Amino acid sequence: MLSSDLVGMQNRLFSVFMTLTIAPPLIQQLQPRFLNLRRIFTTRESASKLYKWPALAVAAFVVEVPWSLLFGTIFYFCWYWGVGFPRQTSTAAYVWLMCMAFEMFLVSFGQMLASISPNAIFASILIPAFFSFVIAFCGVLAPPPAMPYFWRSWMYCTSLLSNAHTGLTPFHYLLEGIVSAVVHDQPVICTETEFARIVPPRGETCQQWIGPYINQMGGYLQDPLNTTLCEFCRFANGDQYVSHHCNALNSGCINRRVLLASLERLWNIHVSTL
Repeated sequence: MLSSDLVGMQNRLFSVFMTLTIAPPLIQQLQPRFLNLRRIFTTRESASKLYKWPALAVAAFVVEVPWSLLFGTIFYFCWYWGVGFPRQTSTAAYVWLMCMAFEMFLVSFGQMLASISPNAIFASILIPAFFSFVIAFCGVLAPPPAMPYFWRSWMYCTSLLSNAHTGLTPFHYLLEGIVSAVVHDQPVICTETEFARIVPPRGETCQQWIGPYINQMGGYLQDPLNTTLCEFCRFANGDQYVSHHCNALNSGCINRRVLLASLERLWNIHVSTL
């Protein structure tokens, strides 16, 4: 079970992140089958004109859906309940839906890469090239403020000031949606080594000295009435922790993440039919 301190919150974030990194090996398993279907189509079915390329591309995607949902659900139960995420039905169901959306995305994305590749070797080379960008700019390895503006402006989001969510990497939306659900309203209890210790001015309590900062930036004090040493924890709950890595946490942003992830999946299918 994950702890409630800052390390535990970081472990929750990286647990979701590591779950999303299973995409490359899964994609490499489905690409050879898709390329074999394309070879049969170009050498035999295309000449007979029994059906067109879009029909084959859609059928190749649909046949992968049941298996992806089945084994994705098995993986979800082993991961979600094994890690010890919240037991609420609404949270568990929402994370399951996001995981299934991720399964559909990796299938369509893998077939898209295969459709623009001349052979299986070239398709396998494209996977790490694309996913290195997807993973590097999803907001985990480097928080948005630490990213160079050139990459942050179009890979992660358009503007941190306008709070816009139009980044190119899909992991940005998937990760924010899942993490914001599993840490919502989770209290943060700092350990002794995680507190920042500050000496307040003479005659003032910790609440009087650091209270305005907490009201604006979040966190909590171990003893607000102490006048000799203030022990300050950066985050009071999981929502404050996630807001440090993500731009916003509200239902509108979550709905946009689901919508944009769905649109990107449809875009992948469309490209693979060209």
